[in-house]
Parts: sequence; structure tokens; C-alpha cells
Amino acid sequence: LELLPELLAPVRRVESESRPHFLAWLRDSPSVLSTIPPFGITAFPRIERVQDTLGLQTLLAEEFDVDVVAGEHFGAPGHLRVGCAVPEATMVEGLKRLENGIRAWHERER
Repeated sequence: LELLPELLAPVRRVESESRPHFLAWLRDSPSVLSTIPPFGITAFPRIERVQDTLGLQTLLAEEFDVDVVAGEHFGAPGHLRVGCAVPEATMVEGLKRLENGIRAWHERER
């Protein structure tokens, strides 16, 4: 417990720098339905018109270099576990890739 403040410092930095981008993405992305978590660095949004989030997870990893966890692993197909525990520049780039990957998924499913 004596080291807790030192261990929490990097998490607090990520929360202050990356989390605002993450929350804006959750709020503003047209394909994402999510409540805005009051704190923390993860969310579990529903992705509109996607039931096979295992397939989406594979597409995101293989073609967009984005790592998320499919809702099927939690008994909730159609959702993705997304976190923002990365530096700000990585978060901004990752959210662009994530959005592009979701868009690509929708275009392939038409």
C-alpha cells in the first residue's frame, strides 16, 4: 500500500490524457451505443448491426492492428470490450483504426 500512489500515477496520467478522446468516441461514433462510464479506462459498448463480434475482433486485429475483446467472451454478442489504457497519441490513432474497422465490417456485411 505504501507504493500505491506511485503505482497509480501512470493510470491517472492515462485517465487525464487518453480518456477524454475515448469518451468522445463513445459518445459521438455513429455505430456505437454506450453509456459513458463515470470513471475507469474500459467500456463495453454495443456495436450497431454487429452480432458476430468474434468476427469483428478478428478483422480489427488482422487488418487494422486494433486489440479489443469480443462480447461473446462475456456472453454478450454485439458488444466489444474497449479500453483506453494507452498513451494519448496511441489512443487517438487506435480509435481512428477502430472506427475504420467497424465501417469496413458494415460495408462487407451489406
